[in-house]
Amino acid sequence: ILAVENVQFFKDLIFYLKLVLQMRYTDGKDRDFILSPVANDKGEFFNSEKAADTEPKDADANGAYHIALKGLLLLQKIREGEKKLSISNKEWHDFTQEKKYRK
Repeated sequence: ILAVENVQFFKDLIFYLKLVLQMRYTDGKDRDFILSPVANDKGEFFNSEKAADTEPKDADANGAYHIALKGLLLLQKIREGEKKLSISNKEWHDFTQEKKYRK
């Protein structure tokens, strides 16, 4: 890749990387679902069209859920007297993985 000078190569590469990492799929009509590009430990990919009742059913609901979680994290920071209210990627990852908000 370092030796490639063809602009189209990089445009194509970015396009395919975006496609591989895409999570939200919609047809602009009735279908709006999440398909995770990351497999779980059983090699299964989460698909919200096949989700259980306790799992996200569509991309909008999932987005709203995570916006609410970020609000909880910000409230926690405010309660703890933090002045810096930005959320780093590491902070967000740790917060969502540890699920301390459920306790």
